[in-house]
Amino acid sequence: MRRPETARIAALSASALCLVLIYFAGCSEDTVEPELPLDTGPQETSTWEVIQNRILNEACVGCHISGSSFARQSDLVLTSDVAYSQLIERVPNNQAARGDGMLLVGTGGLASLAKSFLWEKINAPNQEHFFADHPQYGGMMPLGLPSLTNGELAYLKQWIIAGAPADNHVVDRELLKDTSRYEPPEFLPMDPPESGYQLSVGPFTVAPNYERELFYYVPLGNTEDVFVQRTEIRMRSGSHHFILYRFGDDTPLDMIPDPNVIRDIRDPSGEYIVDNLLATQYHRFLLGTQWPLVNYTFPTGVAMRLPADSGLDLNSHFVNRSNTPFDGEVVVNLHTVPLEQVQRVAEPLFLNHNTFELPPKQVTTES
Repeated sequence: MRRPETARIAALSASALCLVLIYFAGCSEDTVEPELPLDTGPQETSTWEVIQNRILNEACVGCHISGSSFARQSDLVLTSDVAYSQLIERVPNNQAARGDGMLLVGTGGLASLAKSFLWEKINAPNQEHFFADHPQYGGMMPLGLPSLTNGELAYLKQWIIAGAPADNHVVDRELLKDTSRYEPPEFLPMDPPESGYQLSVGPFTVAPNYERELFYYVPLGNTEDVFVQRTEIRMRSGSHHFILYRFGDDTPLDMIPDPNVIRDIRDPSGEYIVDNLLATQYHRFLLGTQWPLVNYTFPTGVAMRLPADSGLDLNSHFVNRSNTPFDGEVVVNLHTVPLEQVQRVAEPLFLNHNTFELPPKQVTTES
């Protein structure tokens, strides 16, 4: 039988997939009423001060503080000294959003709402649209916390519609008394594929105010090459990313992890567990995502090859910024097709460059 022609398809690097943009905004009523003070708390002098003190400081600043990895990745700092200038009339760091002509927050009133990347990222009740129509926009925010309350969303929405001013009260603060929240649908695992493999990790507990990242090795048990034509991934809420790795042909046998065992990369105190990281030097990126739902099919006649006796290392990362534990879980379906249906083979092109240096306090560009 004729072997299919190989077409190498470049995959995003794992590090690129781990980039996250962290932004926040709101949703609800469309009328502007006189400002009414809440019964408790500081008496802010403007709607913007209310947003900073009661929303950004509470839900966003924990990640979006100068020097943090989240702030560097998103190019967004939301502390009170710079938040307004960081948001207003500013192009987001997300390349897809830039291409769509988005601003973090515009000052054009109602027209700016539809082009607000901040609003897109936090509008939890509309997340089906967010993930279906804008999968390149990353995850919804706040990461690892419950969504903003319906009152906070309404307050932010009205502020944007009012032109996002820095001064004066332009939104009724009574909106903030609505503390109800969007409740995500129950996590339902997928049915296994008719032909292929279903892989899963979890459920596992993610402790309060903790990031849990782990690996979980699963041997496929395939005695010959298999060809994956479609991939489905479903993750519980709170996931930062998920990546599938295979091991290179040069991997020593003693570096292959024990199967079906969770290997945390940190202990409960946050210290790295070096023994659980040793195998990563032999990882070969296969596929990954930050989207909670993925259903990708290669073009007709194209499939991804997995060699005989393959094993896959599942890398899952969940973030919990709340005060209560929750469960993390990921389910993956790999749909396979017979060789006679494959005309071209898609194989990840794994590129690595670790010989350059980054001098301190300057920008370095490598190609």
